[in-house]
Parts: sequence; C-alpha cells; structure tokens
Amino acid sequence: MQEILLFFARWTVNIILGGFMGMPIFLFEAIRAAIWAKSQDFPTKPKPLPKSIARRFLETETGLTMEYLSSTKETDKIAVFLHGFPDSPTSWIPLMLKFQNEGFQTFAPTQRGYGQTRSNKTDEIEDYALDCLRDDAASFIENINSGKKVTLVIHDWGSVVGFHLARTRPELVERVIGINSVSLPAYNETALTNVRQTLASFYIYVFQFPIFPELMWKMNDFALLKAICCQMAQRGYGQTRSDKTDEVDDFALDCLRDDVASFIENINSGRKVTLVIHDWGSLVGFHLARTRPDLVERIIAFNSVSLPAYIETALSNRKQTFASYYVYFF
Repeated sequence: MQEILLFFARWTVNIILGGFMGMPIFLFEAIRAAIWAKSQDFPTKPKPLPKSIARRFLETETGLTMEYLSSTKETDKIAVFLHGFPDSPTSWIPLMLKFQNEGFQTFAPTQRGYGQTRSNKTDEIEDYALDCLRDDAASFIENINSGKKVTLVIHDWGSVVGFHLARTRPELVERVIGINSVSLPAYNETALTNVRQTLASFYIYVFQFPIFPELMWKMNDFALLKAICCQMAQRGYGQTRSDKTDEVDDFALDCLRDDVASFIENINSGRKVTLVIHDWGSLVGFHLARTRPDLVERIIAFNSVSLPAYIETALSNRKQTFASYYVYFF
C-alpha cells in the first residue's frame, strides 16, 4: 500500500511540476534556442585534446564500454573527475591539466547515458538507479587502479553519484572535492523545505516523461544544449550570484553596466580593456563604452546592437518587433 501511495505522490508532482509547469518552459526555451542557433557559426570538428590527455575505452563489470579521458603519464596520485548534466569529461580538461601539474594522474569517465559510453545490453530505467551509477564509477576506479584510494572531483549530477560512492565504498575514495555539489539526501531534504529550489528543478520532473525531453534536446541539432553551454556568467546567469535578493531594478541597464565596470576595475589596475561583445552583452557593452570611456580602449562586436539602435529599429521594423517576441514574454 505504501508503494502505491508513493507512486501516486511521485507522479502527482511529476505532472504538476513537469507537465503543467516544466513542459511549456522547456518548449519555449527549445524554440528560442533553435531561433538563436540559426544565426550562430558553430565549429564542425571537436577541439583537439592536449598532448598530455588521451581518449580511451575500457570494459566495466557493470556491462559498459566506458569512454574516458586520462593522463598519458602515470603517477602515484590519482584523481577521478565525475561530470554533471548536461556535460561531458571535456569540461574537466582545464582542471585535469592543473592537477597533472600537481603530480596527479587524472581520469574523467563519461558516465552511463552520455557521449560514447555504451551498455553491452539494452538499457532499462533501473540501470540508472543511483546504486547502479555508483557501481559504474566503482568498477571504473577498480579497473584503472591497483588498490590505491583516489581523489574524487565531482560536480552537479556527478556529485550525487560521487557522494554516494564515497559513503558506500569508502575503500575506494581518499578525499572528495565538490564543485557546486550536492548529495541526493541533502537535495531531497532541501526540495521538501525550499519551494524555490523545487521550482528551479522543474526539468528533473520533465525528464520523467517519455519522448518529449529527447525531442526538445534534439531540436535543430541540439540547439538548446548549445545555448546552455554558451551562456555568459553575467548577473542572472550561470553561477553568478547576488549578495542580496535580486529585484527587477537590479537588472536595469545602468546596474548591469556597473556590474561589468566593477568587474573590470577588480581585474585591472587602471588600464583600458578590449571589450568583446555579443547579443545582450552588446547592450551592456555599448552602454559601458559610452558612459565609462575610461575603462574601454576598443570594442569587437559580434551580432551586436546597442539599445538606442534596437529601440529605433523595433519602432520602424515590424519583422524585428515580431522576432523579439520573447523579450515581451519575459
């Protein structure tokens, strides 16, 4: 009886947060990303790996042919990097190089369901249970290592797997380095008590539905994924956080200009900078250059417009006004 009640409770949450709230947001963002991607020029070939890092494959006892990146030089100290969602081991390369300079041999596996990692049988939903993902990581560590404990570097969903591995297989892990990390028990506790966090996690509930999430991700050659990866860390984006609760007024153009001006003053000792700008960053950048010329030597603009020019165009060009529908939606 308890299992039946939990099933209905879980799907009630899925339908409310995933269906009624999440799906419209996901659809809107996927369409917006598809429109944005048409004007972008993406590279057709992956960036080559650094000479000290190689791409390899191994067979795990959990039935995976697992893709991974690793150092080409062996050392006594081992660091294993677990990526998050939506992500891949290549995001760890800058940090892997830093760890190599500190004498570590580094490994970054592609987790189940990502990249070129493949299961030797048809994947079932149960294969993505936390214990199974923990077993994948444990088997990987046992295959690359001869009994030594590893330093585990984790992020996002890789943190959920990594913390569970460290708790349940402590003989494999010497230390954990968490970057923007949370364990599943901590997340569950927060989700039950923090409405803002629950609402921000709407996409998790969308993913409980079949077909729809895959269609959204694949739209226009994975435009949504590209848009997420190209976000800039300005106020309201990425991991940039305000020390107080953001108000609508904090996103006024003068405030965003002041954010960037303060950033430049913090990284620089009186020298002018070259400002490379694009899209919304152009509105902020041009405004900065006009009002704080003491900070900017030159501007390099890509697909750019200033706010005065945009307003003038929007008033006289109906096509541009309709193309900017999402601005009014916000």
